[in-house]
Order: sequence, then structure tokens, then C-alpha cells
Amino acid sequence: MNNSNLNIAQLANSTGIPKESLEIWLAGSQKPNDCHPIKQCAGAMKLTSNDRRALFKAADLHRCFFADLLNEYKY
Repeated sequence: MNNSNLNIAQLANSTGIPKESLEIWLAGSQKPNDCHPIKQCAGAMKLTSNDRRALFKAADLHRCFFADLLNEYKY
């Protein structure tokens, strides 16, 4: 996967999370039921800062839910 061109379809394919669920989550309207697949995906990839910002866009709304990810992936 070319991380500079990471898009929501590729993230859905990599994590196994439905594209529609990721779109809802990234819009900040609700958190996913389980972030374990996202942790696995993020841990396996060397994401660019823009990719990390897109992936964790909802973090401010769900700070406690994503605290461990934010601590691991600084941007």
C-alpha cells in the first residue's frame, strides 16, 4: 500500500472494517465498536503525518478511546 495515497477504501480493505463505518467514524459522529483492527493496521504501516491526521480525525471527540493510539503515534 502506498501510504501517501491511503484512502478510505484501502483502509477498509486493510482493517476489514466496512467503508461506511469508517466514513461515519472519521466524520466524528460515532466511534467504531472495536478499534483493534485499526490498531493492527496502524501498527503495521509507516503512516505519513497526513494519513495519521485522517485516521485519527475523531480522536478529539473520543479522547479516552484513542488515547493509547495518540500516545503511540505522535504527529
